[in-house]
Amino acid sequence: MPEIETRREGAVAVVTLNRPEVYNAFSLAMIRELGAALRALTHDSAVGAIVLTGAGKAFCAGGDVAEMDANVHRAHDHFLDLTADHHAVVRLLVEGPKPVVCALNGVAAGGGFGLALCGDLRIASEQARFKPAYFRLGVAPDGGSTWLLPRLVGFTRAQELLFHDRVVSAQEALALGLVHEVVPAERLMPRALEEAQALARGPPFALAAAKRLLAATTSHDLAAQLALERRLNSESGATADFAEGARAFREKREPVFRSP
Repeated sequence: MPEIETRREGAVAVVTLNRPEVYNAFSLAMIRELGAALRALTHDSAVGAIVLTGAGKAFCAGGDVAEMDANVHRAHDHFLDLTADHHAVVRLLVEGPKPVVCALNGVAAGGGFGLALCGDLRIASEQARFKPAYFRLGVAPDGGSTWLLPRLVGFTRAQELLFHDRVVSAQEALALGLVHEVVPAERLMPRALEEAQALARGPPFALAAAKRLLAATTSHDLAAQLALERRLNSESGATADFAEGARAFREKREPVFRSP
């Protein structure tokens, strides 16, 4: 059985972490498989949005501790290998052109906590739980969590969550801004698909540009951000999507966007 399952729901690709027996903890092979799947979807013009979720009771428990323990004699090199592929996945999710909806069905801990934060929209089941969990293993945070977490909840709250290393419920995650919405477990995938399908109907270039612009905000001063906005805005004006949007506006109908 594949450890990463991908299925299509129209223009939406649903990617499922599929090691439920270990709470979807990822081995080196599994995170590489996830990266390959995401790269293929990034270049697939038929895919307008991605839903990322987990099989069974967990979203993702982070890196496979059994595999880490088996490599304790070469832990430094193993962690270099694992983070190289894990961080490539983070960049595909955060910086890639396709909108990503994370459907958080259960526990998200360690590297899975970081993955949970990568979605452009993050929808949690009432059963979801969040925990950094790095210090329990005696390892430094990774998976983009130290970049994403302060952006979502602020620096002071990020310090508290990381250093106290406590479990955060779905409702507290909503109050903190870790997730956008909390729904009953049976509503999670229908709601995630509803959001992803709405995004998939949107203008591809403009959506990708918005992701790029938001990701740039912490490294740009105002002048640099305005320059990037100007460039991407003017480039969007040359796409078929803008022509369709303007035509639909004149004709008082909903636009039907195509790839640029």
